[in-house]
Amino acid sequence: METTFDKYDYYQRSVQAPSNTCDLLLEIYDSQNLKRKPRIIREDFSGTFANSQAWVQRSPRNVAIAVDNDAAPLEYGERRAAKVLTKGQQKRLTVYEADVRYSRFPLADMIYAFNYSSGYFLDRPSIKDYLKKCRAKLRPHGIVVVDCLIDVEDPARRERKVEDFIYVWHRLAYDVLNHHARFAIHFQLPGEEPRLDQFVYDWRLWTPAEVNDLMLEVGFSQVTFFCDPKNLKNPRLVHVAGRK
Repeated sequence: METTFDKYDYYQRSVQAPSNTCDLLLEIYDSQNLKRKPRIIREDFSGTFANSQAWVQRSPRNVAIAVDNDAAPLEYGERRAAKVLTKGQQKRLTVYEADVRYSRFPLADMIYAFNYSSGYFLDRPSIKDYLKKCRAKLRPHGIVVVDCLIDVEDPARRERKVEDFIYVWHRLAYDVLNHHARFAIHFQLPGEEPRLDQFVYDWRLWTPAEVNDLMLEVGFSQVTFFCDPKNLKNPRLVHVAGRK
């Protein structure tokens, strides 16, 4: 008999740690020596927007905006939010099924794109347009945070045990000339055939130097790098672009 399988549930259990992500966002913001704490954050390419849910749970002053153009993960997130968030917390969370370059989002203190989502922009004009529109949607002293995938020289296939299943990150292809790459996530459940290609990503892997230059081109006053000091074995390098 086929067991119930929800790929978004397995993704959250194997990839996401929303409370830790909220801690990291605060660390990054604090590293910029800004005068106030962030209250309004925008999670781009949010998927099931688990991080946004964790953010509004932290404080009655926190507000989150979650954006994704795929209805399926958003529907999963909405079902979960209805179970885990209070009515007051739900009111402080706004979900958009939209392109992240939509021009009418509310202003935010912090806009971030994690899980290497900037790779969805396959050409320079597209990612430049995204960064330009992000800058326009920042409150004073706001920042944009974009992470970088810099481990393409690692083994093409990595596995790790999560609870009672195996999570697999698999690089299917990489073109060193144009930096286009294809990745997939597989899951291996006990006693089952592998559940292949549950998530597939076709990305352009932007180099840190390219993103740095683009951020400066669209008018950010400063661009710095932040490396999570607690995770040096598998470092997350992020761009932090500030609008003073």
